[in-house]
Amino acid sequence: MPKPALKTAPTPSAMAIPPPPATEHPVHRIQFGIVRGSIWKSSDPDKPGFKLTLDRVVTDKAKNEQVSQVFESTDVRHLSKVTAECARWIEWQSNHIAEMAARRRP
Repeated sequence: MPKPALKTAPTPSAMAIPPPPATEHPVHRIQFGIVRGSIWKSSDPDKPGFKLTLDRVVTDKAKNEQVSQVFESTDVRHLSKVTAECARWIEWQSNHIAEMAARRRP
């Protein structure tokens, strides 16, 4: 009797969200070790704010960046630092935008 096929989880590349278009640039980047967080201004007028992408950046011998969204267990500490700093920056920037808007109001 044949064994039933095992269900497998989708591979990380199948679950990866496509990066923002190349014409856009992040408004801020924070990096610890080989983990980099890029903060993007939201392009959706109905949901103003920011979006965050996380990358694992390794430079090869030819000094080219190799970027991946798959992290090693050794990257967890840097992931937590990057996400915490990105959260602080987004909060600071959001407060700054709100203050500037309040100053413009009569």
